[in-house]
Amino acid sequence: GSGLDKRQCTLQLWIRGEGKQPAPVLIFRGSKRSNKNRRAEEAKYDKGVIVLWQPKAWADTTTCVEWVRKALKPFLDKELPGKKTLQLCDNLNGQVAKDFIEAVAEGAPGSLRFGPKKATHIWQPVDHHVGVAYNYKMGCMYDDFMTTTYDDTKITKSQVRILLTQWAARAYKELEAEREKREAACAALEAAGQPVPAEARSLFYRAFLRTGCLVTADGTGDEEIKPHREIKGEVEQKFRDILSEHGACGPRDDDVVPPPFIIYPSDTSDEESEEVGDDDGDGDGPLDEREEPDTEDIDDE
Repeated sequence: GSGLDKRQCTLQLWIRGEGKQPAPVLIFRGSKRSNKNRRAEEAKYDKGVIVLWQPKAWADTTTCVEWVRKALKPFLDKELPGKKTLQLCDNLNGQVAKDFIEAVAEGAPGSLRFGPKKATHIWQPVDHHVGVAYNYKMGCMYDDFMTTTYDDTKITKSQVRILLTQWAARAYKELEAEREKREAACAALEAAGQPVPAEARSLFYRAFLRTGCLVTADGTGDEEIKPHREIKGEVEQKFRDILSEHGACGPRDDDVVPPPFIIYPSDTSDEESEEVGDDDGDGDGPLDEREEPDTEDIDDE
């Protein structure tokens, strides 16, 4: 009866393979209109989360452009000043829009690429256990709140939003603590001249590694490209569909397994923004049962 079981917002994650991770972004339902009550509410938000507003809590073009201004550019200016970057985006309407592409070009020197449509569960690192890790942790915080704090009284929407910022920030801090621990251990192995197994890497690094986003020109490390095991046939078919769509499908040896990841410049998607969010089949939607991912060997689940 709390209403917390209904969709409250969009959690937008932007991740990198190594180093400090960007803060999570919450897109709340509502207008950007500021008033005394809104300012009082926002003062209680956890400062570790970036909050955006949109009437339906979608990542539309306006919101995506605002995300560049409030999230992407400030982070890059502070953590990677002057460095070129490679941004890998979905085919979300707001991300293939001209305004967004121009905003990224101005605020983030480097390249912007889009992965294959309807295949984020295959190639998108954030969908390779990272999103579900946030989902699980925030879900546990919700469960804890409902069993220890909630007293059957009405919870205002303002209180819900404040709680969500706190939960998202706490999930971020927990994942950052694990990342720092793993990266320090890997650095120690490298300093000692010892090989670093993929399983020792952080959740974020493994997400880029397993999806093929760290693919090398000479094929080094290709054996570590391991998308979800249950979609192997889907991966191969998606690869062939992409080649066929772009006129590059020639004779193939059936014994040759195509690489699971390819990026190409995207045209404007016809999909609705709401249909390519948490419910696009990427496995990062709400968890009905709180079954914890195996963070120690999460890529084998």
